[in-house]
Amino acid sequence: MALVVFTGGARCGKTAIAENLAFKRARVTGQRVVTAVFADASEESDLAEQNRNVSISQSCSHEILKAYDDPLWIDRIAPSDILIVDCLATALISLVEAYETNHETYQDSVDDSPDKQVVNRFNTLTDRLMTRPGDTIIVTNQVGSGLTPQYDSARLYRNLLGYANNTLIASADTAYLVFCGRLIEFTALPDCAQWPED
Repeated sequence: MALVVFTGGARCGKTAIAENLAFKRARVTGQRVVTAVFADASEESDLAEQNRNVSISQSCSHEILKAYDDPLWIDRIAPSDILIVDCLATALISLVEAYETNHETYQDSVDDSPDKQVVNRFNTLTDRLMTRPGDTIIVTNQVGSGLTPQYDSARLYRNLLGYANNTLIASADTAYLVFCGRLIEFTALPDCAQWPED
C-alpha cells in the first residue's frame, strides 16, 4: 500500500493531479478508484460534478462516495480500492457541521477546546487514513500562511488541519506541494535545521 499527500492553496490544481495519478495507477493495476467528497448534499458542489465528469473519460472503474455526515464512510471502501480523499479540509468542516457545533464556543488551542468530539473524530479519521490497508491519496489545504483568523472556530480549524498535515506528510510515502498546477516533491526534504559549517 502507498500513502500519497497533495497539499497547496485553493484551486491550485491538486485535485486534478491526484485524480490523474490514481487513474494512471488504476489502469495498470485494474484497481477501482473511489473518491470521497465531503460537500453538503444540499449544496451545489462543483468539485463533485468535476469528479463525475472526469470519471466518464477514464478507462477504469471510478466511484464518487458522498461522505458528508457519514461517520462510517471509510468502512465502505475495500482495501483493494485506491482511495482519494478530496479533501481533508472539507472533511474537517463536515465534521463540525455534522455535530452542529456552536463555533463561537471554540477555544484557540486544540487541547483546550471544549468540543472534544470534533477534535477526537478528526484525529481518529487521520489515524485511520494513515493506517488504511490500501492505496490512499489525500488532498488537503495548506494553512497558516495568511493572517491569524479572527474567530476561535477558524483558529481551531487552522490548528487541527495544520497538525494533521504535518502528521500525514511525515507518514507519507510521497508528498507534494502543488502551486499553480506544478509540483514540489518534499518527502526527502530535511525536517530539522543544521548549524552552518564554520
